Amino acid sequence: MIRRPPRSTLSSSSAASDVYKRQVYGTGEYTRSFQYFEDLLEGFWRLVFHPTETGPVNLGNPEEYTVLDIAKKVVSMIPGSTSKIVHLEAAKDDPKQRRPDNSKALRVLGWAPKIPVEEGFQRTIDEFSARLNKQKESTK
Repeated sequence: MIRRPPRSTLSSSSAASDVYKRQVYGTGEYTRSFQYFEDLLEGFWRLVFHPTETGPVNLGNPEEYTVLDIAKKVVSMIPGSTSKIVHLEAAKDDPKQRRPDNSKALRVLGWAPKIPVEEGFQRTIDEFSARLNKQKESTK
């Protein structure tokens, strides 16, 4: 998985390197699904306000990506990045595949994720870049 150190904040001295550091556990060939938070909120909103459905309803994205491919994609999307992907020891109990079945969400709520994964990553990168730039400006 791609993880950011939990104690790191945008204002810490190593924030820039933490944001651009990519750690992959094991070979990274296991799959995960990703979605942008706006899609998840839309699905949750539809479920909460549905007149009869009380759940459970899977609001995941059924598109699968290997974690290594996602790490490479994110590194390639960050302007001027010189990040390297660091492989760490794989967790013994980590599932090799996670692919949600959101067919009930589509059938009952008329919901499925709409924002492509790459677009969601770009929006996230842009947001964090803006926050970092704002902090840099405020410390001048």
